[in-house]
Amino acid sequence: MVFNYIPLIAGIIAVAACLYASYTDFKRGIIPNKLTFPLIINYNILNYEMPVYAVYPFPFSLILNSILSMLPFLLIYVIYIGFTRKPQVLKELTEPVRNYKKTLVSALVVSTAAYIAVFITFQLPIRNIIMIFIFIVILSLIISKLPKLVKALVISGIMILSLIQNLEVTIYGFIILLITITVIGIIRKLLSKANKEALQDDYKISELEKGMISAYNLYQKGDEIYYDDKSFTGKIREAVKSGNIFLLTAPRGKLLVGTLAAGLEDKDIELLKKLQQEGKIPDTFKVKKGVPFAPSILIGLLISLFIGDLVIILFNIVGLLLQ
Repeated sequence: MVFNYIPLIAGIIAVAACLYASYTDFKRGIIPNKLTFPLIINYNILNYEMPVYAVYPFPFSLILNSILSMLPFLLIYVIYIGFTRKPQVLKELTEPVRNYKKTLVSALVVSTAAYIAVFITFQLPIRNIIMIFIFIVILSLIISKLPKLVKALVISGIMILSLIQNLEVTIYGFIILLITITVIGIIRKLLSKANKEALQDDYKISELEKGMISAYNLYQKGDEIYYDDKSFTGKIREAVKSGNIFLLTAPRGKLLVGTLAAGLEDKDIELLKKLQQEGKIPDTFKVKKGVPFAPSILIGLLISLFIGDLVIILFNIVGLLLQ
């Protein structure tokens, strides 16, 4: 009889330990090693009769749920940074909401494309949601490239026809599209500019300390010293725009300071001071901050304990939609 209480006790210990780990990760950026071994034991115990709905052993379910929890946690963390220290981050993050006119046009374009796509696919002998989705993407690209007057006439005509045929579905569909496009815009900002702004700080080179992580690689190419501050997607866009794919693999020169998680060494700081004194680099240096990951583990643990495996649940939902 006592054995039946072991998973409950282990669950309480695991949640308490993750709460403490989240606190230390926020405050000091570390998780004490003394938590590691007890949590491993807890995971082995929790593998008995848990989680509620999963096909994987509990530790794997926890890992998957924690990964899925990272995005909402990152959003909360970036908003926190915006409110407390960097209001410009909130301005960047809410740009899709403030730029509502562009979002409205995008929602109208997709709604028009959806109506045409459904009409076309219903004339075909074989049809499914994947085919409709492909048609919507292609038609949205075509409509968005039309001249403004032609685009306005096409959208107006199709939307009026859709409203006449099914007023309720058209309005609900448009509202859902509007919300979806806005959310996608916020997520894109979160994973790019807003995230970058929130998790980077400018330090004077004289204030740098050992262990700080450089936001960008510093290279020397000939007599030139430069920071490689372009993202991988930015480099891809530049290569596509210029038509030169070799830009992705072009040698960048000698690496002086890297972005490894180990952070700056004393020799790196001395080199930066020397380069700054010689006027080859500015006096400010961008340092990358790490995102506390213990809270994501805590959220994943709670989901695993009380809900189950999110991956399996999401697959089942998608399966139902595709039927």
